[in-house]
Amino acid sequence: MKILLKDILENAEALSNLLKQNMPVQLAYRLSKLSKAINDELKHFEEQRNKLIIKYGKEIDGNYQIDPEDKEAVKNYINDLNKLAEVEIEIAYKPIKIDQLGSELKISPNDLAKLSVFFEEDEQN
Repeated sequence: MKILLKDILENAEALSNLLKQNMPVQLAYRLSKLSKAINDELKHFEEQRNKLIIKYGKEIDGNYQIDPEDKEAVKNYINDLNKLAEVEIEIAYKPIKIDQLGSELKISPNDLAKLSVFFEEDEQN
């Protein structure tokens, strides 16, 4: 499955909420593998984001920060961060049919909308 990093960033919390629910073991297994793949990508994203903070920031007491008064650094950081978020990645995951979630699983409509990229709709709907 191909997905943009920004989609992963926007959906990580919703997936975490879903994984807290009780579900059939096969579904739990597939979603936990998806979660692991997403967490690996998030970790790599954070590493790259930290490199951008070092690139555009200044060291203050052993930590790098971007000075909000340095408009050029802020602009360049945000520009590069947005470019990073647009990177398309490949994760080993085949979308699950929405009916496989079952009727017992509880998920908010907001989380379901965010996670729609990871599911395919039932053909009857």
